[in-house]
Amino acid sequence: MIYSIRVIVYLKNMDLHAMSALHVLQSEMKVDYLTSLRRFICWDLDVEAASEPEAKRSVESVIQRSYFLLNENKEGYWFDGLPNRGRSGESEYVVYQVKNKVAEDFADLRASIDLKFNLKVTGLQKSLLWEMGVKGRSQDALKERLLQDVLVTTSQKKGLLLNPLHEEGLCLPVASCYVAH
Repeated sequence: MIYSIRVIVYLKNMDLHAMSALHVLQSEMKVDYLTSLRRFICWDLDVEAASEPEAKRSVESVIQRSYFLLNENKEGYWFDGLPNRGRSGESEYVVYQVKNKVAEDFADLRASIDLKFNLKVTGLQKSLLWEMGVKGRSQDALKERLLQDVLVTTSQKKGLLLNPLHEEGLCLPVASCYVAH
């Protein structure tokens, strides 16, 4: 049977890209309602296994015994989603997923995993997740404002996190992003 396994990868040390982006957005682009910014790599794997726990154990073995999906010396990971953050003071969290418009099938990577681990990965997608802490309560209004001010690059003064020439984004439902770890 095929099981979908999501692996969220984070840096164990400071994410200088996210820190720089937050600084530029707050100080140069005057996005004062943005309180925090975190960046994650998201791997979505479709794995052939007898059960979902077996599929997760197999993916965990790939992670622990190779550098195919991440480097455990500097990166950590969670299965299924981000750790539940809830609300932090006056901030709400919004998560955007950014993917390349031209999907990569990672055929060579899937073949390497199959060869080394005898694990059949039938699908593999990589994306970037941006978690943004924002002041305010109305999610719909915030999503639209973030899209205009922060995400899609439309000029040298608007947008930063998504290049519309080769990337596309999707605001993920908050309930699907966070899980108890």
